Amino acid sequence: MSLGQRALVLVGGAALATAAVACRQVDEARTPTGAVRAFTRAADLRSAARDRERVCSLIGPRTRARLQETARLATQQAGARRPFEWKDMLIIGMARPRYDLDDVRVVEANDRHALVEVRGPGGARETVAVVREGELWKIELPAPPAERPASAPTTTSQPGSAPVR
Repeated sequence: MSLGQRALVLVGGAALATAAVACRQVDEARTPTGAVRAFTRAADLRSAARDRERVCSLIGPRTRARLQETARLATQQAGARRPFEWKDMLIIGMARPRYDLDDVRVVEANDRHALVEVRGPGGARETVAVVREGELWKIELPAPPAERPASAPTTTSQPGSAPVR
């Protein structure tokens, strides 16, 4: 086999491996629990699998709209010298997660919305809202307290636990 043929085989093999990973990622987000697991893995600072673009691809429409508005305001405050995108408003991994995922299960669901409970060691738990967007499920992040109306539902945690990031 010539050097050119070997290079072609290597490039072809790399393309197949990339396609296989991409397919697994899409398949994983076809369920509410899969979307939560994929989001958590992509946002984990301790993992080599951390992937900002993957995190952004799993953000739900309400969260995306809220971040787009924040980006618009930031651009306006910067005098439009620096245009911000909604992805610039998403800070991944400001704090380390306080626990790993032990169990992920759907606690409430219909064809468009689901609540997924995430459990960690010692009974720590978090409820994550997910919504269906096309064929995939996306994560709706809770609004920061300053943006959250008093009547808005929030992600819940057991006392003493921290949100899963």
